[in-house]
Amino acid sequence: IDPAAVYPPILLTTSTRDDRVHPYHARAFVKRLEETGVCKELLYYENIEGGHGGAADPKQQAFMTCLWVDFLVKTIGKDYAPFASAED
Repeated sequence: IDPAAVYPPILLTTSTRDDRVHPYHARAFVKRLEETGVCKELLYYENIEGGHGGAADPKQQAFMTCLWVDFLVKTIGKDYAPFASAED
């Protein structure tokens, strides 16, 4: 992490039950980003179920998709005309 850089909005997700990449890696990355203060919009979500894919069933997959879409609309998509008019 470059303390002189300005990072874009970040949504970092993980699963407590990921059997391939331990959630510690995501937690440690978020902690370092917070400590350096290089990211003004940093959101972290840890699903307590699921696995390496982050969701255990279709309901959780739909939730994760909504989480990502909401994040994109509120950050990089906030000036995109179709999204901006939807808020009016």
